[in-house]
Amino acid sequence: MPPHERRNCEEVDASGLRQSTAAHGVELTSESRVLLGEIVGAVGIRGQVSIRSYCESPESISNYGLLSTECGSSISLECVRTTSKRHLVANVSGVSSRQQAEGLRGALLFAEKENLPDLDEDEYYIADLQGLQALDERGSPIGRIVGAHNFGAGDVIDIALADSGESILVPFNRDIFVSVEIAGGRVVVDLPDGIL
Repeated sequence: MPPHERRNCEEVDASGLRQSTAAHGVELTSESRVLLGEIVGAVGIRGQVSIRSYCESPESISNYGLLSTECGSSISLECVRTTSKRHLVANVSGVSSRQQAEGLRGALLFAEKENLPDLDEDEYYIADLQGLQALDERGSPIGRIVGAHNFGAGDVIDIALADSGESILVPFNRDIFVSVEIAGGRVVVDLPDGIL
């Protein structure tokens, strides 16, 4: 299926607006792939798209081979230019009109993990942290990691508290995240006073 034909991956909500399946619980990571970005709109009349990149360097999203969408469609990108700290303009193979580019709005872009660079010992893909149990330094459960965000000042981890289910946002740094054990399914967290 060409990347601009996403009709089977969209649903229509009560207002008649199309909603991407991303809003309906698409798994953002798996054993084999990692979310790298999202197409946020069309640029110009020749089919270029604007992409919100989750990569450290926005243009590197095009360095990881063929990407896939949440529907399984393959997308090949060519970076044209970066427009801000997290956004870039790109050409998509097979897309040559604004209408086709608009059809990609909301598409999540995944790369195969095998195409991503190897990590150093104390580096992690944020997506690998999702679902890990968060424990305090005594081993008592705090909650479970349910997400990660970056609002511009660094990565923030979203932890759903075990006792209430409420979420807290915690800066992802070594002072707070004392130990990260991906294989063990847990992180040890030293939360600042007053955060709970």
